[in-house]
Amino acid sequence: MDSSALISALAYDLIGIDNYKDPIILENFILQHLYQLYKCKSFDGKERYYLLSKCVPGFVGFYLFNDSIKPTYLDKYELDREGRFYFDTLNRGNIFHIEEQTTGSGIYGHHLFLVTIKNRKFVEQFHCYLACLSSWTDTTTRTISSIHYKDINDDGYLDIILKTKVDILDSDKDINVFNKGELEKAIPIRCKSKTVERFIWDEVTLTFKVKE
Repeated sequence: MDSSALISALAYDLIGIDNYKDPIILENFILQHLYQLYKCKSFDGKERYYLLSKCVPGFVGFYLFNDSIKPTYLDKYELDREGRFYFDTLNRGNIFHIEEQTTGSGIYGHHLFLVTIKNRKFVEQFHCYLACLSSWTDTTTRTISSIHYKDINDDGYLDIILKTKVDILDSDKDINVFNKGELEKAIPIRCKSKTVERFIWDEVTLTFKVKE
C-alpha cells in the first residue's frame, strides 16, 4: 500500500502535508501534534512496517503499523519527554537509536535507548544514562557515561562496555544542562567513583544482558 492510504486510515482532517525536507519521511502532518511517517524493517529485515512518530514538539513516541492494504496498529513505544532518534544498524540488524532528556525536581537525565522490532513488537535492547545531574541536597552529583562496542566473548557479535564516572560538583554553580557540553565540562570538586559494566549480546532476545 502507499503512505497516503495509511494516512487516510488514521485521520480525516490533516493539516500541513508535505512541509518537510527529510527524504526518509513519507508524510508529515499536524493533527493536534506533529506526526511523521516512515517505512522501517524488523531487526532481520524480513518484515516491513510503517512507523509513525508523534512529536510534541519533538519526538515522544513510536507507533507501529503493518505494511498491507489494510493498515493495522501493532505496538507502541513512548518516551516521557521530548527526544530524537535515527535509524541505525547493530550486529547485522536494524535498530533505532533514541535519545531523550528528562527533568524533574532537582534531577536531570540524558537517556539512551536502543530499540528494534521483532515479531511485530518493539523490543528495548538497551537503556542507560549518558549523563545525569542530581541536586537533592546541598550536594550536586554529576554522572557521565560513555559506551564502547566490543566483542567481549568472541562470538562474532558486538557487546557493550559502559564506563561511568560520578563526580561531586559545586552546588552553587549554575549549570545549563541543555547547553551542549556545559554539564560535561563542569570542573568537579572531587571524583566519587568510576565503574565499568559489561553487557553481552543475546542473539535470541536481541537484547544486551549485564555480564555477571
